[in-house]
Amino acid sequence: MLQSADSNQFRFNFPKSFIPAEISAKYSKYMNRIPGNIISDPLELINYSIQTVSLPSFSYDPVEQIDFPGTKRQYPSSLPVTELFAKELTIGMQLFDGHFNYWMMYEIFLYYYSKEKKIYLPDGFRLQMIDGEGNILVTIHFDRILFQTMPELNLNFSTDSVSFENFEVVFVYNNLRIDLEFQ
Repeated sequence: MLQSADSNQFRFNFPKSFIPAEISAKYSKYMNRIPGNIISDPLELINYSIQTVSLPSFSYDPVEQIDFPGTKRQYPSSLPVTELFAKELTIGMQLFDGHFNYWMMYEIFLYYYSKEKKIYLPDGFRLQMIDGEGNILVTIHFDRILFQTMPELNLNFSTDSVSFENFEVVFVYNNLRIDLEFQ
């Protein structure tokens, strides 16, 4: 019997080369000072904080042609399929104590926007959809990626309780490839 979809059956991790070495070294020192911390690698921490991934939508506007005597006909767009996708990838991440991972992502954003001589982030962004038994059904590869949006950080003295908070970072990509892996 087929089961209902489960929204947490996905796997997304940033590639190993996502965090530049100098930023990784800086945050490793801090992470090793946290008592009882079991995660010592900044990339592992960033990947651990991932809560949501928004898969890009796809759509197109049909081309309309008017025939004599005024009959309208709709035709599919002549754009390639890859151009029908909204080219944004939104990653929702849990905020940790001291907004530690927010500041790490902030430094990564600045690094790629202002310091790095390469135009795009390292390739290797991929989203895998898995079934209830852990089988990979679909792998979506995102290439030629830019780090587009770092959100505002809202701080508030009137809130003094610990709560589960998220922030979202947005990437834009140029290439998308979908591999259907089930047989």
